Amino acid sequence: MRIVICWGGVSGYMAACWRELASRAGVDLLVFNFRRQLDTAFNDEQVMAGIPHRMLPIDHPDAAGAIRQMILDHRADVVSLSGWVAPAYLDVAHDPALANIPLVMVMDTPLRRTWRQRLARLKVGRYVDRMSRVIVPGERAWQYARFLDVPEHKAPASRITQSALASGKSTLPHPAQTIAEPAPSFQGATPRLGSH
Repeated sequence: MRIVICWGGVSGYMAACWRELASRAGVDLLVFNFRRQLDTAFNDEQVMAGIPHRMLPIDHPDAAGAIRQMILDHRADVVSLSGWVAPAYLDVAHDPALANIPLVMVMDTPLRRTWRQRLARLKVGRYVDRMSRVIVPGERAWQYARFLDVPEHKAPASRITQSALASGKSTLPHPAQTIAEPAPSFQGATPRLGSH
């Protein structure tokens, strides 16, 4: 399987995961990241050593076009996108040249019900709808995926989340209750959009 992963940054933990995935028989992996703009103790190229990867500056003038070309050159069977961390990823998802490639979105943002989250569907709804699958690490991120109207067949609850919901020990209400919550009133209030 030919896989392209478009991630949100380089870390030792993720590099170890990618290195393991790349070592699997039948996997032809390419990882894309934007280069950090800040100098840190870790050099991205050193951390990514041994992993097939490409990087672009965060301010690349045609990042979406460059990413599209990387995906096409790799002949990807599937593309994984790291949420909507980069505007270029939203553009890639709607690129007609990639329309027949399944997309998988990975998101770890927990549901907080902030104004920004309540309005997020307006910005990323079409992007989220384009995904073949949504992967979340736990219950709170799963709740947010459901809050964004991701159908359960695209973002199945993990066994831990299923167990928590079934036992009544869930930290949040069932998604149907969360989604059905009445819309907030704007009577004289200005929503704060600074956090998500």
